[in-house]
Amino acid sequence: MNKRTESNAALGAAQTLERQGQLPQAEQAYRQIVTADPNSHAAWHALGLLAFNAGNVQLALQCLEAAIAVNGKVALYHRNIGEMYRRAGQLEKAAS
Repeated sequence: MNKRTESNAALGAAQTLERQGQLPQAEQAYRQIVTADPNSHAAWHALGLLAFNAGNVQLALQCLEAAIAVNGKVALYHRNIGEMYRRAGQLEKAAS
């Protein structure tokens, strides 16, 4: 199994944990993915959403910024980070 296949399998397992409501385990799985593969923009994004939903806006923004740094072509990442900035009261950043 190559690195990309392993990363995709780990991402799928983390998403399953999240769907099952096992959020601490999902967070740990996403953290393991980004540690092993810092270019996993999908894992950065998912980790950011988990952090945001848990009320950790600063971590959420850091994770979304990392996802965008890896792959800035995913419109959803930009939409979500804009919404996070808006909810955090950082309207100037939200508009950019």
